[in-house]
Amino acid sequence: GGCWVSGSGRGAQLSLTNAKIDGNSTPRDGGGFYTRDGAMVTLNEVNITNNRAETDGGGFHADYGEDTVSINGGTISGNIAGYQNDSEEAPRGGGFSLAGKANFTNVTVSNNKTDWLDVDGSDVNESSKDRRGGGAEIEGTATFTATNVTFDGNQSYGIGAGLYVEGKIIAKTDALATDPTNGLSVKNSSFLADNWRRDGAGVYFTGASYADWRGGEISG
Repeated sequence: GGCWVSGSGRGAQLSLTNAKIDGNSTPRDGGGFYTRDGAMVTLNEVNITNNRAETDGGGFHADYGEDTVSINGGTISGNIAGYQNDSEEAPRGGGFSLAGKANFTNVTVSNNKTDWLDVDGSDVNESSKDRRGGGAEIEGTATFTATNVTFDGNQSYGIGAGLYVEGKIIAKTDALATDPTNGLSVKNSSFLADNWRRDGAGVYFTGASYADWRGGEISG
């Protein structure tokens, strides 16, 4: 993808301000960027747009439980997790896929999707593919903390068009904000086609998932 950040036991760090991560692609995980081995990424007013991963995390994929991604401001938009090959591994997390820790403040995650394309690039509605988390996939080892974050207009062929959650979500209100409903909102999520795996249009919780959700809405 656009960038590989690997801690390799030494805690590699990446910090960007007023930048964009746009139009990258990878045949594997993390279209915009990929982290592993305890990496730390801090993004301030950065737009992650129009990236594609053939497997997990169109915008980004944080692969290890020790990874930390902090995003303050900006958008994650127009990213796709989907592939054009014969792999049986289904794409997950159109906007992003998280196995580590993420802290988002004032971020919009919009118009991302999990997709599956035939070798000629045409859409294929194949219900056996577990394409999940159009906006994001929160894996079992992950913790996603959100303050004033909105998921809007994300799509998936499979379960959890807005959010697919196996891990932990902590949505917090901002005590200093004038709007008391700030927290995490998931709006206008939809499925791309009729499919027997169409469960959880807004948010799909499964396994040992956990949510401490304060402020926001699930609507549309």
